[in-house]
Amino acid sequence: MAVEDIGNLWNTKQPGYDDTADIQAALKAFLYGSYTYDPTNTDPTQLPNPSLAKHLQGLSDRLTDQEELGIGSDYLTLAQIAALSSPEDGYIAMASDSNGGAVESLYASAFYTNEAPTTDIVDGVLWVDKDSDALDTYVYNETDDEWVRINDLKNIIAAKGDLLVGTAAEGLDNLTVGANGTVLTADNTQPLGIKWEAPSVYSQPTLGTTVIASGATVTNVNGLTINSTTIPTSKTLVATDSTAYVVPPMSGNAGKYLTNDGSTPSWATVSSSSGLTLITSQSFTNSTSVQINNCFSSTYRNYRVMLSITGISAQSTNVYFRYSSGGTPNSSAIYSFTALDGGPTSSPTASAGRNLTATQFECGYYDPGYSPNNQMPYYATMDIFAPYIGQYEKGMLGFSCSTYATAPINTYVKFWSGWCLSNASFDGFQIRPQGADGITGIIRVYGYQD
Repeated sequence: MAVEDIGNLWNTKQPGYDDTADIQAALKAFLYGSYTYDPTNTDPTQLPNPSLAKHLQGLSDRLTDQEELGIGSDYLTLAQIAALSSPEDGYIAMASDSNGGAVESLYASAFYTNEAPTTDIVDGVLWVDKDSDALDTYVYNETDDEWVRINDLKNIIAAKGDLLVGTAAEGLDNLTVGANGTVLTADNTQPLGIKWEAPSVYSQPTLGTTVIASGATVTNVNGLTINSTTIPTSKTLVATDSTAYVVPPMSGNAGKYLTNDGSTPSWATVSSSSGLTLITSQSFTNSTSVQINNCFSSTYRNYRVMLSITGISAQSTNVYFRYSSGGTPNSSAIYSFTALDGGPTSSPTASAGRNLTATQFECGYYDPGYSPNNQMPYYATMDIFAPYIGQYEKGMLGFSCSTYATAPINTYVKFWSGWCLSNASFDGFQIRPQGADGITGIIRVYGYQD
C-alpha cells in the first residue's frame, strides 16, 4: 500500500487509489501520514512530517511556549503593579485605582507646512517651508524658542550667475560670474582656487602674413623684415624646430613636394611607382580619322599607344598611323619600315622598303570576318621612340592582331618596326582607316618613365 500527498498549506497523506478500502488504515494515513506509525508512541518528536498530527503538535508547542513566557494582561491596583517582579516583555497591566490624567510625551518629528508650527514642538523638530523657493529647512531650538535655518545656501548667492565654490575643508563661498566669453580656469593662487579668464584662441593670420614659431631663427634672408630679420619677397619661408629656411616659391612648382636633404628644404618632382603613366585616353565612334593632340611632350621621351577597334562600317580595311603637330597630320615625313604579317591560310610575308612618298605607317589589317555583326575586335600595341625630339631619332615598334575573313574567328597578325625620317617635333598623331570607312573603339597613350 502507498500513501499520497494531500493539500499544500497543511499537507498530510491519504491512501492511493490502488489501495484496498480500509477505513482504519485511511484514518491512520490521514492523521499520521503513514500506515506503519505506532499511535501508542508518546514521543512527539517521532511524529511523521508532514502529517496532521505533526501540525497539531506544532500548534500545541507554540501555545505552551507563550504560556511559559507569562505574557498576558491583568487588572491590578497601582500598588500591585508596583510590586510586580521582573515581568516579561509584552506584559500589560491596567491600574484599577488610577485617577490621573493621560500621560503625554512629545518626541522630535518633522513638519511640512507653509507656516512655522507653534504647537507640539520640542528640540530637534524639523520644519520644511512648503511654499519657499528652495524648500527652506529649519530646526527648532527650544532654549531660544526659535527656528534655525539649516539650508541657508541661497543667502551666499549674491547675483545672477554666481557659483558655490569650496574654499577649504567645510568652507563655502560664491564666485561671481565672469565677463561674457570668459572661461572657468583652475588657479591655486586664487582664494577660491578658480578664476574667470579669456580663452586662448588661435588667431587666423590675414592673407600675406608670415608666421614664425616662437624661438625660431631665420637664416639667409634679405628683402622682407620679420622680427628684425629680412627674407626675400619671392621666396617661401619654411620653419623647422629651431631654424627657418627660404626655398623657391610654390608658384611654378605645381605637382611637386617639399623635401629636405638633411639641411635645406627644396621642391622635388613626385615620381610614379609605375613604369607607365596614362597621359590620355580617347573613345571614337564610326570615325574616318582619329586625331590625338598634345600627348607627346618633353615630360617623357618614349611612349606606348594601345589601340582597340571594336567596330567598322566596312567588311575589312587597313589601319594607318602618322605623326602630327598642332593638330595637323604631317604629310611630308618619310616613313621607312619593315613588316612581317600573315593570315591563317598563308605563310608569313615580309615586306620592307624606303618609300619616298609614304606619309604613314601601315599598322594592321582589320577584317571582322564572320564574327557576329562584324564586331570581332582589332588590337594593336605600338612603342613610339622620341617623337617630341627635334632630331632623326623617331622610331616605332608595333604588333597588331585581328580576325580574318576566310574562316570564322581566324587570326591575322602583323609585326613591324621603322623610322620616321624627319627632324620635326611631333606632339600628337592620327589613326585612320583606309578610304572612307568608319571605325569605333578607344585609344590610350602612356608615357614611359626614364
